[in-house]
Amino acid sequence: MRYLLFFVVVHLGVTELMAESCSFSKGLSLAKNKDLVAAISCFESVPKSSRHYAAALYNAGYLRLKRNDAEEGLPRLQEAAAHDKGHLASRFALGQYYLQHGFYKEAVQYLTAVTELDKTHAQAFGLLGAAQYRLKHYGLAEQYLEQSIALDDQQALTHFNLAMVQQMIGKGAASEKTLKRTLELDPEFMKRHAVKNMFQIKPRVSDSQGAEQAQ
Repeated sequence: MRYLLFFVVVHLGVTELMAESCSFSKGLSLAKNKDLVAAISCFESVPKSSRHYAAALYNAGYLRLKRNDAEEGLPRLQEAAAHDKGHLASRFALGQYYLQHGFYKEAVQYLTAVTELDKTHAQAFGLLGAAQYRLKHYGLAEQYLEQSIALDDQQALTHFNLAMVQQMIGKGAASEKTLKRTLELDPEFMKRHAVKNMFQIKPRVSDSQGAEQAQ
């Protein structure tokens, strides 16, 4: 058995709020109509004094990442997180990005912040476990993956990741049991991951400001 750890790729959507700013509203409309360049321009024109400033920055950053423009997208997400200490979506997006691109310490920083803000965020705990695994902090990885499963026990990926961690720390019997649960949840899991190493699941991002994620 190859000791690989896979992590979730979550498709974050554009934060929807009832906006007073016409540029923000227009940005939402343009994003829904797939006019991403114009949408980004609208979101980036929202003034800092607006109560939607953090959401606008997040939307602009997310759309720039979608266009493979990390050089401009990441600073937007970072500014959204700095502007609003309770903005989960920006921190989750940053944590996911850094995990995907191998910046595991940065991923831990942002994902830890998400779990501190929302202790029921199963996906954040799962990604945090994956990041700790990559840092070879196997005890922490096991802890966070178990916490993720305690919050949501229906994700085959999380069980598989935990099985790999348990195998690494010498818990063979527990690993076999966890892997069995993985296959109960998804009988085709092993076949699927022999072809690709990322598994997509529907996100659940809780935003304290009442924002909804567009699917």
